[in-house]
Amino acid sequence: MSSSNNQYIHTSYVQSLNLVWTRV
Repeated sequence: MSSSNNQYIHTSYVQSLNLVWTRV
């Protein structure tokens, strides 16, 4: 459970970074 939640958070974090990089 915790592992799955961590993966979701990691994916969200990566997507956020991708958005930031795309904007730059």
